Amino acid sequence: VIVADVRNYDEAKKIVNSVKYPPDGNRGVGLFKAQHYGKKFEDYKRWLLNECFIIPQIEHFEAIQNLNEILSLNGFGKALVNLNAIGILASVPLFPSLNVIL
Repeated sequence: VIVADVRNYDEAKKIVNSVKYPPDGNRGVGLFKAQHYGKKFEDYKRWLLNECFIIPQIEHFEAIQNLNEILSLNGFGKALVNLNAIGILASVPLFPSLNVIL
């Protein structure tokens, strides 16, 4: 899951809570085909825990200042620093190849 324009810890925490099931978050449970309508929910939950990545996009100066707090959350393994968006804010030329994954 890639989430655009994450700027601070509180926004990041809401994202983790929305994606992760308890006890790591507070996502609700809906029974659907991916987990065989509940029959394989624990397998699905384990898969989600091990395979689902939440990647916040860092696109603002505020986010850079809060980057350590954002990445301290259990649930974020990496962040995408969008230098193009930050460049626009700073009124500098765009460099499409300069996006960085931390």
